[in-house]
Amino acid sequence: RRPPVYPLFLIPSQLFGGIWFISIFLQNLISLLTYGLFLRIYQLLYPKKQLSIFLFVFLLFYPAQFIYANLIMSESLFQLFLTSSLYFGIRGEKEKNERDFFLHAVCLAAALLTKPVLYLFIPSFISLFPFYIYIFNPLSPYFPFIFMYSLLYLSLTLLY
Repeated sequence: RRPPVYPLFLIPSQLFGGIWFISIFLQNLISLLTYGLFLRIYQLLYPKKQLSIFLFVFLLFYPAQFIYANLIMSESLFQLFLTSSLYFGIRGEKEKNERDFFLHAVCLAAALLTKPVLYLFIPSFISLFPFYIYIFNPLSPYFPFIFMYSLLYLSLTLLY
C-alpha cells in the first residue's frame, strides 16, 4: 500500500493535465527549503556563521540533491519532513518549547506517511521517550506535552 502524502503532493500536476514540470518545480523549491533547514540546524548546534555557510555550499553541490529534486520521487518531500522534524526537535530541546515538540511529532508522522522506510525506526522513536524523561524532569511542566506528542506521533502512524 502506498503512503498517502506524496500522491497528494502530485495532485497539482494532475489538475493541470499531467504536467510534471509543476511537481519538479515544487520539489526543487522543497530542496532549497531543506537546504535552509540544514543551515538553521547547523546554526542551532554551532553558532559560527563561517562554518555554516561552508556547509550550505557543500550541501548545495551535493549530487543527490540535484538528482532527487528533478525526478518524480518522494525523496525530496520525505527529506523536508525528516529535516523539519530534526530542526523542531533540536529547537524544542534548546528552548524548552512545547510547540516545537508538537511540530517535531507532526513532521515525523508526515515523513512516515510519505515514505514507509521509517516504519523500521518506530521502535527507536518509542525508545527515545525515556531519553526525553531523562532530559526533562517528569515533574517539569513540559513532561505532559512531551508525553502527549509522543502519543500523537504514535496515533498518527497507527491511523495509516
